[in-house]
Amino acid sequence: MASQNIMIGNELLDRTVVSEKLNQDIEFLTDRIERLNRQRSPNPKIIKVYQDMLDTRHSVLDWINGQSQPS
Repeated sequence: MASQNIMIGNELLDRTVVSEKLNQDIEFLTDRIERLNRQRSPNPKIIKVYQDMLDTRHSVLDWINGQSQPS
């Protein structure tokens, strides 16, 4: 049975807990970007920062979900 833990740096973390946190971050950032875009004069620099953060969270989640366990 594959381990549900992942090693990040020097920490052994539960893959499920990390994935849940990433999903929460993704939901928050998506909502925040949508709210910013609905403003009368959205600030593109701020939106870009949030979008970059969102893209990073998606990449990390994809990596965690696709990470193979060593045999």
